[in-house]
Amino acid sequence: MSAPKPKRILVIGGFAGGASCATRPRRLCEQWEIVIFDRGPYVSIAHCGLPYFGCPANAVVADPP
Repeated sequence: MSAPKPKRILVIGGFAGGASCATRPRRLCEQWEIVIFDRGPYVSIAHCGLPYFGCPANAVVADPP
């Protein structure tokens, strides 16, 4: 008997709601495959600096005006 396949989760929309939605299953199981689809080139922004805490400076993309 083979091991069960990890779950695959698809989240539509990569803005704050979609990214928040994807964090819950990631916290439940790191082996699950989670894919976020968004029509734009960038996903999730935050208007406070807390989500970027500990992130390398070159990994942060500014929200265009």
